[in-house]
Parts: sequence; C-alpha cells; structure tokens
Amino acid sequence: GKWAKELKSPYTYLIPDSAFAKLINATAIQMIQCLINGLLITVPGAIVMGMQPLTALLCVIGCAVLASNKLYAMAVAEIAVGGTLGRVGKQLFQLFIQCFVIMIAVLGGVLGAMAGGVVMAYCMMDVFLILFTLVFMVIAALNFYKMETA
Repeated sequence: GKWAKELKSPYTYLIPDSAFAKLINATAIQMIQCLINGLLITVPGAIVMGMQPLTALLCVIGCAVLASNKLYAMAVAEIAVGGTLGRVGKQLFQLFIQCFVIMIAVLGGVLGAMAGGVVMAYCMMDVFLILFTLVFMVIAALNFYKMETA
C-alpha cells in the first residue's frame, strides 16, 4: 500500500528529523484520511439515530484510531514476519494482531459499559485502541530507525 511506497522512497529518509517524526510525516495523509472516513461513517448515522454529540465524537475517534491501528499493525507484521511466511502469511498475522487489539478494546468497552454506561464504554474502547496504536507506532518507528541506519 501507500506505507510500502513511502518506505521505498529515498526522500522519506532525507527528512532531517527523528525516526518517529519521519513515521508521522510518512503516514500523515493516511491518518487524515482515517479521520475523514470516521466522520463520513459516523456523522450521518449519529444524526439519524439522534446520538449525543459526545458519543458521536468518541465514535469518530474510535473509527479513526482503529483505521490507524490497521496501518501500524501492517508495519508490525512486516517486522515480525517479514518475508518468511509470504504475503498471505503476513496478512494473516496482521489480521491476528488486529483481532487481538479489537478483542481487548471490546473487553474494555464492556467493562466501561458496566461501570458507567455508553460514554464510558466508548472512552474505554478508545483508550485501549489508542494505547495499542501508540505501541505499534513505537515498534514501527524503531524499525524505521533500523532501516535508516542499516
């Protein structure tokens, strides 16, 4: 995808910044696209269903973070599996990682719903998704640094 194209571009490595900042710059367009997609998916449904604005906002954040998580899970799968399992094996490993993250987020949502209702459920899901996405970003940035210095 676009992420692989960015890694092949020599201009990405010429950015005079840290590996993490380069990673953010290389994926900024996809992150914005994830946010716009989250808005386009959530806002019409929120209007039709009469959702509270806070709940709709948390839903948009969840959509955007989940899509960003997919991007960085791809990078983690590339690091963990590389070419050893082939393209299909890498995709299956990425799917496994994402299923695990979603399962933990749903568990957080259930606990949040039991503790404080729908808003707390969305907050807990978003927190878990954000934490996993940050972990995946750090792993991808470390790999970016390794590729840069190799």
